[in-house]
Amino acid sequence: DPRGSGRDGYTQGVIQPMADGRQRVALACGLRHRDRAVGATERTVRAETEAGGGGVRQTRMTLLGLLHLLWEDAGLSTWSPGVGRRRRWWPGVRHELERCAREIVPARGHTLADYLAVVGYGDADAPALVRATVERCTAEWRVLLVGAVDRIVLLPGREGGQFVSVRFDGAQDYDLRISGKAAWAASLQRRFPMAMAALARERADRDIRVIGLVAATARLVRQGERQIVQARADDIALMEVEPDTLIPVASSHELRVARALCVASRSFIKPLRFDAHRDTVHPDFVLTDTGHPR
Repeated sequence: DPRGSGRDGYTQGVIQPMADGRQRVALACGLRHRDRAVGATERTVRAETEAGGGGVRQTRMTLLGLLHLLWEDAGLSTWSPGVGRRRRWWPGVRHELERCAREIVPARGHTLADYLAVVGYGDADAPALVRATVERCTAEWRVLLVGAVDRIVLLPGREGGQFVSVRFDGAQDYDLRISGKAAWAASLQRRFPMAMAALARERADRDIRVIGLVAATARLVRQGERQIVQARADDIALMEVEPDTLIPVASSHELRVARALCVASRSFIKPLRFDAHRDTVHPDFVLTDTGHPR
């Protein structure tokens, strides 16, 4: 039910059911190289800012909204005792995200699966799949990289400049290097303070994991016998999740509640905000093991 989440914050047609059961989405961030990267970033920030006030609805879906759509359709925002440790097996998470991506149509003649590259630790098949996606998209399209983020740091660059380095968990197995403009550091701190605060800590001291979706211009570069994936981030969205269940949480309070519900063996849904304004009120969790969900 879209009324239980931020899906109702869009104008009609942003998420459009198709006759074959798939869904068409209108994205704010263009996926073709010819779409200006700066424009994509500006539209994302502006869309998030203009979402509130007088019931204004979004006319495009930002990268954060797309991440929420993927997570929700993959069933990763729901929990029941039967899920158990399966949620910790990243290849299974990848399969669900890829399944959903095949049902989302962002451009005529293409599904999201054509651009999506899922990065994760302990997934033997994924590096070859990521390289195949990059090779397929290099000439014309941006790649959408999704996975658990290990760190986002500002590093010194050439001629006294700086750049942002984004590293996914397990990236060493992919020979994946993601960089972005230095301005991303301040932008991400402003837009995703909880996620960035967690990433600033040592991994053992983090209460949450951070899932990232990066729209990037990517290419394969041969270095000796190695094939490096070099990606330049054009847009970035972050989402905080409980580490073991991958249930999204937007505050320390929600984190405590999510854990308490799991300990109590409850079944529930976490409604996601998509691009709704921060002042829009949705339930934190919806119980699904009672006659009257609440």
